[in-house]
Amino acid sequence: MRSAGAHQIGRLLCVSLSGPELTTQERDLLARLRPGGVILFARNCQRPGQVRALTDEARALLGEDALVAIDQEGGRVDRLRAFLPPMPSAAVTAERGGAEAVATLGALTARALRLLGFNLNFAPVLDVLAQGQEGLGNGLETRTFGPSPETVSACATAYLGALQAGGIGGCVKHFPGLGAASVDPHEQLPVVTSTADELKTQDLAPFREAISLSLARAVMVSHAAYTGLGERAPASLSQLIVGGLLREELGFEGVSVTDDLAMGAVKQAAGETARAARLAVAAGQDLLLLCASLSEVEKTHTALTQAAAQGEIPEARVEQSLARIESLRATLAEPPPFDARQFEEVSDQITALRVSLGLPTTGI
Repeated sequence: MRSAGAHQIGRLLCVSLSGPELTTQERDLLARLRPGGVILFARNCQRPGQVRALTDEARALLGEDALVAIDQEGGRVDRLRAFLPPMPSAAVTAERGGAEAVATLGALTARALRLLGFNLNFAPVLDVLAQGQEGLGNGLETRTFGPSPETVSACATAYLGALQAGGIGGCVKHFPGLGAASVDPHEQLPVVTSTADELKTQDLAPFREAISLSLARAVMVSHAAYTGLGERAPASLSQLIVGGLLREELGFEGVSVTDDLAMGAVKQAAGETARAARLAVAAGQDLLLLCASLSEVEKTHTALTQAAAQGEIPEARVEQSLARIESLRATLAEPPPFDARQFEEVSDQITALRVSLGLPTTGI
């Protein structure tokens, strides 16, 4: 059996960057390892022109088919607040404006991101935060569309439809649902004890709807353990969850993405990031989100390449993921030339959306 090469392995990784400009070391790493994508955070986003220059350079190093991603949810997860009016949170937009306002948020997000050179947004959040779950400390807070599967499904459909019609791919998260988690996976491993029936009727319903409507092109799998599904490992590293529940039961054929493998939950469950990455690929994950230091990225890439050379990761497994990633990439629009006037229009429209929702023009 042939093994996947280092270049193919690199395409399974989506890595973070340290600042508003690429360092010499980052340019070298991107050129050598050729990861499938990069993800930007607030630390990378100071000014519109600067962001576009950064995304253009990353694309030049990785190839035009690279995924250029961001978490731009709105509310407290707003990476562009340094130069755009703050986008309202999912919860406030849904509660005050319904699905129509949520669609507007998706459309404005797509316009802004395309002008900045992005093509993938790790949003929306499809977790259902039911009444009584607001204070559990799972990090969701105002990031969800509402307390019922029906509300979340309706708003997710509106958001994804508008976002993806605007040329930006969406990624629904955090499968199979973090609403009942009592700790934040950024820090610790959540153990969700909901029964299989409870997960099916509540948490899984919005994901099932988005998948059945072919709106979910990418799904981010959570780092929680789900004892009601017979799994004590993080879902992101579980063949039972990824291969069984997501692929076989729900029929998802798109890109399965891990949440950040550098999170505390993964370290608690799997130890080294490199080991977690091997487990994730074995579980059936396609794109590994790795927001870590350059040395950690190097170690992880080396470990995956060695595992492939030794037959631990079959070439067919890698090719399967690469085909899914390519199918996703084919649905994404190329970024238009940056236009400051159009960007100002988007800024004004975000302010207008905030006013329509009864929000002040500044603040979250």
